[in-house]
Formats: sequence, C-alpha cells, structure tokens
Amino acid sequence: MRRELSKQQQLTRLGIAFVIFVISSVYYYYRDKAQAENINAMFHDTVFGIPDVSTRLSYYSDTHELLSIKITATGLPEPAREYKPHLLAFICSQPSLKSILRAGKPIHFDMSAPDRAEGSHVNIRIDAARCHFSD
Repeated sequence: MRRELSKQQQLTRLGIAFVIFVISSVYYYYRDKAQAENINAMFHDTVFGIPDVSTRLSYYSDTHELLSIKITATGLPEPAREYKPHLLAFICSQPSLKSILRAGKPIHFDMSAPDRAEGSHVNIRIDAARCHFSD
C-alpha cells in the first residue's frame, strides 16, 4: 500500500526542490557571465594588432551544438574578407577555444566592420579539422 505524505513532508520536499533550483540558477548565471567576460576580454582590441583598429565582442552564445561569436571591428584598412586567414589563426591559437574545437564543437565566427562602405562583413564556421592541429 502506498504511504501518504503528510502536508509537512510535501512542503519540505517542495522547499528543498525550490532551494536547489535557485542555487543552480544562480550558479549557472554567474558561470555564464564569467565565461562571457573572459571571451569579451579575449576579443577586446586584441584580434589584429593593427594600430587604430578596434575590436569588441558584440554577441556570444554557447549551446551544446555550437559556439557563436560575433565581433565588431572598426578601422580596418582592407575589406573584412581579407582578414579570414588572420581570424582563423587567432581562433585556432586561443587555448580555451582550441579545447572547445578539440571536444568536437564547431565555432561560428562572425565579424562586422560597420565603418567600411564595402567589404563590411565576414563569417567563418571553424572546426578542429579546419585548424589543422598538430600537437
């Protein structure tokens, strides 16, 4: 025969479930926020190393299937597509992104250069094979 739970036991179980939900929500919020800050620091004015070229993270999303990163670059002397090899090398050389790629998750990288009249956009889908990891 099934034992009925008292009202007090039901409330206790509900309270425990609620506390676990709140704690896990807070944990994942701060974990994702810290990860986004690390990604932001990685891309903030560090991608090209060209004087007067500024880069900043404009979008970041990490799902089970894909990591999406979008940056905005200003001051590029050439059309954005000319920087594809440099962007690929930059992504493949970052240790944290390298580990994501090696784990089998691709990265969709998108860069816009809104100050350019022509050649203001480039996107690349990067996976471990495209990086040609040798180590």
